[in-house]
Amino acid sequence: PFPVAAWDLQFLYYATTLQYGTELWLTTTRESQTAMVKDLHSGSGGSQPTFPRVCADQAGAYFVAYSTPSGWGLFRYRFTDGGIEELGPAVKNTGEMIVLGNALFLDMEDDLHGHELWIYRPGETAARLFADLWPGTEPSNPQQFFVWRDSLYFQAQTEEHGPELWKCNTMEGSAIELADITPGPKGGSPYGFVATDALLYFRAKDSSHGHELWMTDGTPEGTRMAFDLYPGQESSNPYNITFLGGFLFFTADDGASGEELWAIDCHKPMNPPTLVRDLLPGPQGAEPHNLTPISENTGIFVYKNERGDGDALMQVTVNGSEISLAAISGI
Repeated sequence: PFPVAAWDLQFLYYATTLQYGTELWLTTTRESQTAMVKDLHSGSGGSQPTFPRVCADQAGAYFVAYSTPSGWGLFRYRFTDGGIEELGPAVKNTGEMIVLGNALFLDMEDDLHGHELWIYRPGETAARLFADLWPGTEPSNPQQFFVWRDSLYFQAQTEEHGPELWKCNTMEGSAIELADITPGPKGGSPYGFVATDALLYFRAKDSSHGHELWMTDGTPEGTRMAFDLYPGQESSNPYNITFLGGFLFFTADDGASGEELWAIDCHKPMNPPTLVRDLLPGPQGAEPHNLTPISENTGIFVYKNERGDGDALMQVTVNGSEISLAAISGI
């Protein structure tokens, strides 16, 4: 099964059977019942592509499916009454989707445009082109969708610029490029967005600093590299970026300690990041990864043990301005 959404003890997912192919199914734990929602594409072919395109909110889920006899279309499942509504045509290779307010943004294409940013608003007969960032049939390939402070942040490319950071809201003509991080066709390729109370952090690259941690307050003038942790053209390659207990944690290599866990106090975002602990001294580092919050101020992550020959589990706890680590044993 491929999970889609959950609401009030209802679990929506895709499942594949020999009789129906891949279709949308629902399990309700209240009545202990499981059933196919609808056989949109009659027969064993199924209505879903290999990688289902879905986007859920509190009221239901949007999804792209192949139906008989309409072909590929955009649909919405409603949790309140279990109904499915066809919202208009779509394409099989529809990309990312995300809800902003009461609108749905999509990465979609048609015969006149490559992959561009489209929008569907409730009550309209179909999704429509929102912004042709690269005019004509060339694609801007919008992706890495992230909603923060009533705006959509995403990566897109144009004829002049490679993949760079863009922002829009639901108003027509609102799409703007926030920064040309790497001038020319290569682009800064921003991704891995994580929001704190005041700033949006992400990973990007430029020709002078390599892959480093960047941040934006939502304005062009407030979009910049946060810190050059590995000075010069070498990359610190930040990943595992997680907001926890008022701190932004991430794994990175500063060129001296290897890949280790770093933290930024988000109450003092202009201060440089601090090394939480050099868990495995040496140039390789402990490679902390899969940092997962388990409460507002506590998380767990996996790292290489002190011998460097296996994985171990560590708990990180934030208490005010203090960060503590405790090894988890017996697992």
